[in-house]
Amino acid sequence: MKDYNGFSGDYRQKVYNQQKSLGLMLEIAKQPCDICGIHAPNMMGHTEDYDNVYDLRPVCVECHMKLHARFSRAGAWINHLKQVAAGYRCRPWTSVWDYFGNQQDNRYPEYANIDPATLGDKWYHKLLMTKINLNHE
Repeated sequence: MKDYNGFSGDYRQKVYNQQKSLGLMLEIAKQPCDICGIHAPNMMGHTEDYDNVYDLRPVCVECHMKLHARFSRAGAWINHLKQVAAGYRCRPWTSVWDYFGNQQDNRYPEYANIDPATLGDKWYHKLLMTKINLNHE
Protein backbone atom coordinates (compact mmCIF):
# COMPACT_ATOMS: atom_id res chain seq x y z
CA MET A 1 0.00 0.00 0.00
CA LYS A 2 1.02 3.60 -0.60
CA ASP A 3 1.25 6.27 2.08
CA TYR A 4 -2.04 8.10 2.60
CA ASN A 5 -3.31 10.86 4.84
CA GLY A 6 -0.14 10.92 6.91
CA PHE A 7 -0.07 7.14 7.43
CA SER A 8 2.69 4.98 5.97
CA GLY A 9 1.85 2.19 3.57
CA ASP A 10 3.18 -0.36 6.07
CA TYR A 11 0.95 1.00 8.84
CA ARG A 12 -2.06 1.02 6.52
CA GLN A 13 -1.40 -2.62 5.59
CA LYS A 14 -1.17 -3.58 9.26
CA VAL A 15 -4.53 -1.90 10.01
CA TYR A 16 -6.10 -3.47 6.89
CA ASN A 17 -4.99 -6.91 8.10
CA GLN A 18 -6.57 -6.20 11.51
CA GLN A 19 -9.81 -5.08 9.86
CA LYS A 20 -9.83 -8.24 7.78
CA SER A 21 -9.22 -10.51 10.77
CA LEU A 22 -12.04 -8.80 12.68
CA GLY A 23 -14.41 -9.58 9.81
CA LEU A 24 -14.97 -5.91 9.02
CA MET A 25 -14.23 -6.38 5.32
CA LEU A 26 -16.87 -9.11 5.09
CA GLU A 27 -19.40 -6.70 6.59
CA ILE A 28 -18.38 -3.98 4.13
CA ALA A 29 -18.99 -6.36 1.22
CA LYS A 30 -22.68 -6.62 2.18
CA GLN A 31 -23.35 -2.88 2.31
CA PRO A 32 -24.13 -0.37 -0.43
CA CYS A 33 -21.63 2.32 -1.35
CA ASP A 34 -21.72 5.10 1.22
CA ILE A 35 -21.24 7.67 -1.55
CA CYS A 36 -23.24 6.66 -4.63
CA GLY A 37 -25.47 3.98 -3.10
CA ILE A 38 -24.88 1.06 -5.48
CA HIS A 39 -24.61 -2.54 -4.35
CA ALA A 40 -21.50 -3.75 -6.15
CA PRO A 41 -19.78 -7.14 -6.18
CA ASN A 42 -16.47 -5.65 -5.05
CA MET A 43 -17.04 -3.15 -2.30
CA MET A 44 -14.01 -1.60 -0.67
CA GLY A 45 -13.46 -0.23 2.80
CA HIS A 46 -12.23 3.34 3.16
CA THR A 47 -10.82 5.05 6.22
CA GLU A 48 -9.25 8.43 6.79
CA ASP A 49 -8.05 7.57 10.32
CA TYR A 50 -5.97 4.41 10.46
CA ASP A 51 -5.54 4.83 14.21
CA ASN A 52 -9.19 3.73 14.53
CA VAL A 53 -9.54 0.18 13.20
CA TYR A 54 -13.33 0.50 13.19
CA ASP A 55 -13.44 3.74 11.17
CA LEU A 56 -14.34 2.03 7.90
CA ARG A 57 -16.82 3.10 5.24
CA PRO A 58 -18.15 0.95 2.38
CA VAL A 59 -17.33 2.48 -1.00
CA CYS A 60 -17.50 1.09 -4.52
CA VAL A 61 -14.41 0.89 -6.71
CA GLU A 62 -15.19 4.05 -8.72
CA CYS A 63 -16.00 6.22 -5.71
CA HIS A 64 -12.92 4.92 -3.89
CA MET A 65 -10.56 5.62 -6.78
CA LYS A 66 -11.97 9.11 -7.33
CA LEU A 67 -11.85 9.83 -3.60
CA HIS A 68 -8.14 8.94 -3.45
CA ALA A 69 -7.41 10.90 -6.64
CA ARG A 70 -8.89 14.09 -5.19
CA PHE A 71 -5.42 15.44 -4.38
CA SER A 72 -4.27 15.37 -8.00
CA ARG A 73 -7.67 15.65 -9.73
CA ALA A 74 -9.76 17.84 -7.46
CA GLY A 75 -12.08 18.83 -10.30
CA ALA A 76 -12.88 15.20 -11.09
CA TRP A 77 -13.77 14.58 -7.41
CA ILE A 78 -16.04 17.63 -7.29
CA ASN A 79 -17.65 16.62 -10.60
CA HIS A 80 -18.24 13.14 -9.19
CA LEU A 81 -19.91 14.58 -6.07
CA LYS A 82 -22.13 16.77 -8.27
CA GLN A 83 -23.09 13.77 -10.42
CA VAL A 84 -23.89 11.62 -7.37
CA ALA A 85 -26.04 14.42 -5.95
CA ALA A 86 -27.92 14.42 -9.26
CA GLY A 87 -28.59 10.67 -9.00
CA TYR A 88 -25.56 9.12 -10.70
CA ARG A 89 -24.72 5.57 -9.62
CA CYS A 90 -21.34 4.10 -10.48
CA ARG A 91 -20.87 1.02 -12.61
CA PRO A 92 -20.31 -2.16 -10.60
CA TRP A 93 -16.66 -2.49 -11.64
CA THR A 94 -15.25 -5.96 -11.06
CA SER A 95 -11.88 -4.64 -9.91
CA VAL A 96 -9.63 -1.60 -9.71
CA TRP A 97 -7.92 -2.84 -12.87
CA ASP A 98 -11.27 -3.02 -14.69
CA TYR A 99 -12.00 0.56 -13.63
CA PHE A 100 -8.62 1.96 -14.69
CA GLY A 101 -8.70 0.04 -17.98
CA ASN A 102 -11.88 1.86 -18.97
CA GLN A 103 -11.11 5.39 -17.85
CA GLN A 104 -10.77 8.50 -19.93
CA ASP A 105 -9.07 11.68 -18.81
CA ASN A 106 -11.44 13.35 -16.36
CA ARG A 107 -9.75 16.39 -14.83
CA TYR A 108 -12.62 18.94 -14.89
CA PRO A 109 -10.43 21.97 -14.09
CA GLU A 110 -13.49 24.21 -13.93
CA TYR A 111 -14.43 22.49 -10.65
CA ALA A 112 -10.94 22.30 -9.15
CA ASN A 113 -11.38 25.22 -6.74
CA ILE A 114 -14.83 24.36 -5.43
CA ASP A 115 -14.98 23.46 -1.74
CA PRO A 116 -16.76 20.06 -1.47
CA ALA A 117 -18.32 21.19 1.83
CA THR A 118 -20.52 23.56 -0.21
CA LEU A 119 -22.07 20.52 -1.91
CA GLY A 120 -23.32 18.69 1.18
CA ASP A 121 -22.64 17.69 4.76
CA LYS A 122 -21.77 14.00 4.55
CA TRP A 123 -18.39 12.67 5.63
CA TYR A 124 -17.04 12.66 2.05
CA HIS A 125 -17.91 16.35 1.59
CA LYS A 126 -15.67 17.15 4.57
CA LEU A 127 -12.51 15.42 3.33
CA LEU A 128 -9.36 17.49 3.06
CA MET A 129 -8.46 18.33 -0.51
CA THR A 130 -4.73 18.61 0.17
CA LYS A 131 -2.34 15.94 1.32
CA ILE A 132 -1.28 16.04 4.93
CA ASN A 133 1.67 14.58 6.72
CA LEU A 134 0.92 13.53 10.28
CA ASN A 135 4.10 11.43 10.46
CA HIS A 136 2.29 8.37 11.77
CA GLU A 137 4.36 5.25 12.13
